[in-house]
Amino acid sequence: MSTAGPAPIAVRAAAPAELPWPDAALGLACARRAGRPDLALLVVSIEAADAQPFRTSFDEVAEWFDGGWKDHALDTLAGFDSDGVLRAYAQVTTAQGDVRLVRAFLTGGAHPAWRGRGVGRALVAWMEARGRQLLVASGKDVPGWLCAYLEDSAPASKALFAAAGFAPIRYNSEMRRPLTAPVPALVVPDGLCVRPWTPDLDEPVRVALNDAFADHWGSEPRTPET
Repeated sequence: MSTAGPAPIAVRAAAPAELPWPDAALGLACARRAGRPDLALLVVSIEAADAQPFRTSFDEVAEWFDGGWKDHALDTLAGFDSDGVLRAYAQVTTAQGDVRLVRAFLTGGAHPAWRGRGVGRALVAWMEARGRQLLVASGKDVPGWLCAYLEDSAPASKALFAAAGFAPIRYNSEMRRPLTAPVPALVVPDGLCVRPWTPDLDEPVRVALNDAFADHWGSEPRTPET
């Protein structure tokens, strides 16, 4: 009976040596950097077209570029039209605290006016290839995942990833509350107190969060930087 373990991540991830850049026939001049205001505007236009129940702010988009472990010259793709207007983007990131599994997160989209041309397929192919490279680069011989978060309000995006071999394994619910309803009085349990946040709480709360979610499905420890 064989006692050999799983193949190394370098084998299982099957990372390509070269990334599949979107074809020039798609009408996009691909570059590796995009101005964050332009990117924020593109993201909001995509969210509006897909009737998503949220809007990503400029500050949130700026945070996508935080993290000393990220290499945006390699991990972020931007596609511009012939007038230099940003029309598509893709980004692949990892979570440095991953221990039991290693994940690459795929995020991207095309402007609504540029859909139906094959841009989305090209973005998914690029993200998957870069994600596989990052799984290999992690050197962590644990299960590897390529992850994407999609909305039910964007069936075209779901179909795009399904065509690339992705399948849903988890669902989250968006819950809403009318602002006109009164806020109920909260009773603080005995032995606890509620006080304003201060920077000295950063580290003890990080440790408490990691402890609370230690056995939560798909959760991995958060590092101080993340």
